[in-house]
Amino acid sequence: MNKIGVGIIGVGGVGQKVLEAFNELPNSYIVGICDTNEKILYQVSKRYTSIPICTNYLEVLQNENVDLVYIAVPPKYHYPIVMDALKNNKHVLCEKPLANSLKEAKEMWKTAEEKAVVHAMNFPTYYRNAYKTLNKIVTSNCLGSIQRIQVKSYFPEWPRGWQKNNWINTREQGGFIREIMPHYIQLIHHLFGYMKDLRSLVTYPEDSKVSETGLLATSRLDNGIPIIFDGLCGTAEKEEMEFTVYGSQAVVSLKDWNNIYFGEKNQALTKIGDENPINHLLDLVGNVLNAIKGQPATLVTFKEGYEIQKVLENLLHNYYGDEL
Repeated sequence: MNKIGVGIIGVGGVGQKVLEAFNELPNSYIVGICDTNEKILYQVSKRYTSIPICTNYLEVLQNENVDLVYIAVPPKYHYPIVMDALKNNKHVLCEKPLANSLKEAKEMWKTAEEKAVVHAMNFPTYYRNAYKTLNKIVTSNCLGSIQRIQVKSYFPEWPRGWQKNNWINTREQGGFIREIMPHYIQLIHHLFGYMKDLRSLVTYPEDSKVSETGLLATSRLDNGIPIIFDGLCGTAEKEEMEFTVYGSQAVVSLKDWNNIYFGEKNQALTKIGDENPINHLLDLVGNVLNAIKGQPATLVTFKEGYEIQKVLENLLHNYYGDEL
C-alpha cells in the first residue's frame, strides 16, 4: 500500500499534537486540515504551508485522497462528523469521549463495524511507557490481593489555564468528568474488566449551563473489588491526578499520566524511572496506520469507546444499577 492519506478535522491543542505525529511518520501524509476557528487554522497553516486548509469538514471527507480521518472536535460534534466519515467509507480515529450520548456511541460503533473500516480512539495513556509498567506490575501479582482501585482528580480551577475554550466548562459537553474520567475508565477496563453497581453523586454550580464541580462515585468489579472515583474542581488543593491500585502486599499509583510510583508493604511510594522514553503519540498513530495496512495493531476501538460511554453516562446522570 502507498502512503496513507490523512485528513485532520479540528486543530486545537490536542489536534495539533496528533497532526505532528502523523506528519513525522514516513508511511502517511496530511491531505488537508479543517477547523471552524479560522485564526487557529491559519496559524497552523503557517507551519504546514503545503497542506490545504478548509472550514467545511465535508471537503476533507469527500477528498478521494483521504484514507483516514482524525476527528478532534468538541464531543457534541463527534457523532455527525464520524457518521459522515463512515458514509464516505473513511477509516476513523476519534477523540474521546466517543459521543455525547450512549445512543450516539452505539450507532457510531455499529456503523463502523458494518462499514468494515478501521475505527479507533485517541486514548494516549494506553500507549505510554507508564501504562506498560503499570500493566506489568498488576499482572505480576506482586500487589497481593487487590483491595481497592481509586481514581482522584482534583483541580484548583476548571478549565485549567492552558485549555480554556468556549465548550470545555459547559454542562452540555464539557466538564472534568467527560474530559478526564474516560481515560481512567479505559485503564480499568483493560487492566481489570468491566464495572457494575455504580453509584454516583455529582455536584453542580447554580448556573445551569456550567459543568460539574465535584464527583464521588463507587462501583465494583465482578470479583467484588471496589472502585472509587473522587473528583473536585475549585479546590484549594494543588492539581492532583492519580490512579491507584491498593494491594495487600504493595501499592502502585499512576500520577499525572506519565509517572509510576510503587511501594511494598509499610514502605513509602517511590517513583519508577522511565529508562527508554518514547513518543506515545507516534506509537498510537503508528498502530492505526498498521491496522489500515492489515498489519497487527493495538487499538482502542469504537466498541470499547461505547463501553466507556456507558460508565461515563452513569457517572454523569447519578444512575446506578447492576448492568453497565
